[in-house]
Amino acid sequence: MKSYSLAMIGLLLASASPAPAQTASPAGVAAAESPRAQTNVWFTVFDGSGQCVGGLRAEDVRVAEDGAPQQITSFTARRDARRSIVVAIDNSMSQENLLPSVKRVAQALIGALARPGKDYVAVLSFADEAILEQDFTGDAARAQSAVGRILRAHPEVPYVIAGPPDKHTKPPGSTALQDALWLIGGEVFTSTPADERRVVVLLTDGRDTGSETKKRESLERLLGANVVVYAIGVGDERNYMGIDKGALKELAERTGGRAYFPLKDPEVRAVFAEIERSLSCQNFLSYAPANAGAKKNFRKLKIEIVNPELRKQGLRVKHREGYVFGQVASPPRGK
Repeated sequence: MKSYSLAMIGLLLASASPAPAQTASPAGVAAAESPRAQTNVWFTVFDGSGQCVGGLRAEDVRVAEDGAPQQITSFTARRDARRSIVVAIDNSMSQENLLPSVKRVAQALIGALARPGKDYVAVLSFADEAILEQDFTGDAARAQSAVGRILRAHPEVPYVIAGPPDKHTKPPGSTALQDALWLIGGEVFTSTPADERRVVVLLTDGRDTGSETKKRESLERLLGANVVVYAIGVGDERNYMGIDKGALKELAERTGGRAYFPLKDPEVRAVFAEIERSLSCQNFLSYAPANAGAKKNFRKLKIEIVNPELRKQGLRVKHREGYVFGQVASPPRGK
């Protein structure tokens, strides 16, 4: 298992800092593979009832970068795309009463989403530090076993007081959510190819009580890795502060995913089915930015339906928010 401590996070943040000549990227912006590379965008289209819409063609949509229409060079419906899935489980003290049931949910989720012989799953736990319990594996049973081994962080500590993180200390058993997300986007997915669908399923109450990383930084890393986040909110309202639904909704939606707050087993199964439908109805387009030579490195993305008949249906398009030039694409798996 790989354990990521506060000191390591600081080192990684320092090594990832942009050169002095570059400008800092605003929140909600990700990194493209290269200033002259094709820009790749995954997106999903839903109808008014929330059902995924398939059968789209390149001429049905328009992609704009900073408001300027772009020429689509490649368009495919990627229903069969390989998935690299990180199951991230909050095992901080605020989850101590829920962890056994959360682990069962995570194991069932792996069985529902990981297709045998096709997809890869990694398992990460996080509290005041993040631990990669299982690196990417094509063996779902192995990933499920890794989930089963997760224990509450720092069982020797009786409790932790929920609240904003102290700038100088990270209490044992606190929740360093943003640190964990930064590491997922900046480290865990580096071994996966850029053309695979990178997915995070996050099981947490969404309350950060110990991160050094700012929310803007972790979001940029996720968007830079072209990661979609599906958040499943689980929180202890009796003994702690429950779920921060707003934080989880914002995180998921800005990456093109969705947050869920199931209360009973049938609702949990419905969440699995909806995530599976969404991942099975992905579209993938590429374009060469028309202003690739411009100095400005921040680009906002917008994909919209232009087919008149489809527009009448009030369809919604979900995708990541944007990107910043500079990130190098990951090599093919196994290289």
